[in-house]
Amino acid sequence: MHGYPNRTDYSDNQSVIASAESGVKKADIAALAGKRIGLPRGTGAEGYLFGLLKSAGLSEKDVQLVNVQPAELVTALTQGDVDAISIWQPWAATALTKIEGTVEVVAGGCAGCYDPGTILTTRMVATEKPEELKRFMAAFAEAQQWVRQNPDKAAEINTRWISGVDAETMALALKNIPLDSRISAHTAAMYQEKTLPFLVGLGRVEKVFDPSDSIDTSFLKAAQESNPKAFSDLEPIPEDIQVK
Repeated sequence: MHGYPNRTDYSDNQSVIASAESGVKKADIAALAGKRIGLPRGTGAEGYLFGLLKSAGLSEKDVQLVNVQPAELVTALTQGDVDAISIWQPWAATALTKIEGTVEVVAGGCAGCYDPGTILTTRMVATEKPEELKRFMAAFAEAQQWVRQNPDKAAEINTRWISGVDAETMALALKNIPLDSRISAHTAAMYQEKTLPFLVGLGRVEKVFDPSDSIDTSFLKAAQESNPKAFSDLEPIPEDIQVK
């Protein structure tokens, strides 16, 4: 759904935003120590925060985690219930545009994280409706390219469907989301190396496994073959990491 197939890390859709009162400055992850950080527990925002803390020599025990639903994070930061928030777009952009003095501590930048957006279906649907899924992926690729080329228009359209977010905020959010649905050899490898160990640590899965059997590239390949123009503005995937 979104990601960077040529990279072995991905967290670009996530950010940590701090209030002016917190005293936390841009790029100073270590300053989060002892702070109250709001985030929806058990989500990619939590994995992202843990990855950032680890890079600064900290752990979850060094901060106070406050479980807050995405739509309530801006209110929590405004009211001083938390010192900072860890969240995906467009809520990070909303905090920056709607709360005076907020600081984008970091956007993306977690080398230990791998959390691309995904499109999921069931094995039954994949088996019974392959042509429909091929057409869906072709349309999806076209739509993504249109958004990449018309971000301001796309932002305005998004505001019709996402309540409480204006066009300015949505345009800022879209700048942080690489709309590239392509899959490379890094996809399965980094799920296994980075994503699954985190989930095991949370107790969400029992053990690390090879996720390759759950990744079907045939529908994406069909879209690339039927409409290569929809992918023409994206950086080529090097041959050594292309999925054959």
